[in-house]
Amino acid sequence: MGIAAIVIGTLGVISALLPTFGISQLVGIVLGIIALVLGVIARKQSRELGLATGGPTAGIILGVMATLISVLLYASCVYWAKRVGDSVGRVGEDFKKQLNNKAFKKAMEQAHQEQKKALQSK
Repeated sequence: MGIAAIVIGTLGVISALLPTFGISQLVGIVLGIIALVLGVIARKQSRELGLATGGPTAGIILGVMATLISVLLYASCVYWAKRVGDSVGRVGEDFKKQLNNKAFKKAMEQAHQEQKKALQSK
């Protein structure tokens, strides 16, 4: 189980670092937790049997790393997605206000009339 913890922990770290806007980070969280659990179980079994605990310890460390990196990057993705969404919403509100502005409507109508004249003169 120590080898499984190392492999799954490594996959979790790799998944955490993939740039997929949060999707692979969720996978990294799950893989990190699985690696952590497997590493703890393997370490306990290794101690009971008097075997080396280096492999399971590496699995635990990789599981913790995968989980922490994934959580931090996922939180960052969520934070920045919210910031961008708020900014886009403000731009949309400002655009709607501008469209309802009388001076803007008058300028657009004037530009439309000039365009009609230019097309008719051709």
